Amino acid sequence: MKISTGLALALFFMFLQTQIFAQTFGCGAVAYLFQGDPTGVYSVDLASGEYNTVISAVIAGDKLNAVGFDQVNGYIWAFNQTDKQIVRIDASWTTTSYTDANTNSQGYYIGDVNTSGVYYLIRGSTIDRFDVSGGGTPSYLGSLTASPSPGNIHDIAFNPADGNIYTVEKQTNKLYRINPSTGATTDLGAVPVLSGVNSAFGAVYFDGSGDFYISQNNNGNIYRISNVQNLSAGDSFDGIFFTNGPSSNNNDGTKCPTAEVSSESCTNTVDDDDDDDIDCDDADCDTNVACVVGGGGGGGLESTDRLAEKIAYRDFWRSKYNVDLEDKSAMPRVVRTDSYGRKKTGLFRSDYSIRSFVPIDVIPNTQSFVSSPKDLNLLSNAVEVMSVDAYRNDLRVATVLGLKSENGVYEHTKYICDRVKGGKLRDIRYHKLDGEHDFAVSRISNADGGHELVSLISIY
Repeated sequence: MKISTGLALALFFMFLQTQIFAQTFGCGAVAYLFQGDPTGVYSVDLASGEYNTVISAVIAGDKLNAVGFDQVNGYIWAFNQTDKQIVRIDASWTTTSYTDANTNSQGYYIGDVNTSGVYYLIRGSTIDRFDVSGGGTPSYLGSLTASPSPGNIHDIAFNPADGNIYTVEKQTNKLYRINPSTGATTDLGAVPVLSGVNSAFGAVYFDGSGDFYISQNNNGNIYRISNVQNLSAGDSFDGIFFTNGPSSNNNDGTKCPTAEVSSESCTNTVDDDDDDDIDCDDADCDTNVACVVGGGGGGGLESTDRLAEKIAYRDFWRSKYNVDLEDKSAMPRVVRTDSYGRKKTGLFRSDYSIRSFVPIDVIPNTQSFVSSPKDLNLLSNAVEVMSVDAYRNDLRVATVLGLKSENGVYEHTKYICDRVKGGKLRDIRYHKLDGEHDFAVSRISNADGGHELVSLISIY
């Protein structure tokens, strides 16, 4: 009897140890992105866009969504859409599942936890609330009605600066604020930086300053709107493209809401985010005004052999005759014609020009100007050259450079040309277009201080 009693006590003590010393998440700046069915997890550095696989499946065979970070206890909470259960996840990715009569028939995929430890789950316009502040079995607190309904949304996040819920609607790209006590919804207007985007935003996050981070499903782009707590309906506001991240058609994200996201200031010659890159050499500054895009007039160059010699000759010729191919005032404006984007008839056509492939005025609030470096025709085997620079007011934001050659594709890439002239290849990443096509995107810092993101496409 004594042996049996001793064994029972030992097992009971082990159980207490498991409950008391479950590993908890610290309040760090890292974000967690839940993806797939069964659901795995990425850790995402919102400042750089870098991400790593944490676990391939949290629960084998099960799909999790509506994730939220409980800052009170350091757990992540999620809803198991397969088993219709609320799930607590600790830092070792050990899960504890809870069955609640209020969730048995639901399929929640939208949720978050506020800073007081209340887990909000949204289905349509209904907001169900569960107290998880004790770290154990959730306690149902009843429901609210979001009025008016925020529409076609895919994730929510609590703003620690004002305690309200924020979300972005698909297609309209409207930013909504939801009062977590009354359900009253405020339409703050369409997010300008998302103009033209038609995608769900399945993962949204906050930092301690009230900066709102929005992850676009189909390509992983992450946008930031600063200090959304200061916005009122009708206010003019903007956001920025912040960085790239992993893309997915099925995702949800969470992070500790009060943790700040470090980023580079771009102009103070200090490595603000401790990633060994300073100012325009840092990926955080890719869209900063101080780190401007080089124009098409700079050109790429292909030669049959003596590349460096030809670049030197071309640059000497431009300097001698004071040729400035990046003067916007001298560039002709290019606009869409009635035939722009229309498919030509005929099975085999040989009269396509580069202009047929150049996108015109596709970036919101920009104008397009021809900046073609015609001297490339004299020095290389290109038979046709066209470049178009997109300007937002006087700031060049993008460039397309097209070169046509015969009997083979253009051999020397822009990366080679820029490195011959002192540029540095900083990074190569893959950017997913329309959720399925991978394009290699390189980040180059040039000798003159310019900073560019470059992608190459060959058409045969």
